[in-house]
Amino acid sequence: MNRNIMIQTLRRFKVTSGYKGYYYLLDAADIISGFHTKEKPFATQNDIRL
Repeated sequence: MNRNIMIQTLRRFKVTSGYKGYYYLLDAADIISGFHTKEKPFATQNDIRL
């Protein structure tokens, strides 16, 4: 999902960057949609490292 589309969708629901976790929500949507891993599907345990 395009990040701009996600931002527009959140704004329609009156969710702004003033909410706690707003940017975490955007990052999570990017990860889930494969924004960072276009070459392979997202694998939670393998792709997230602390």
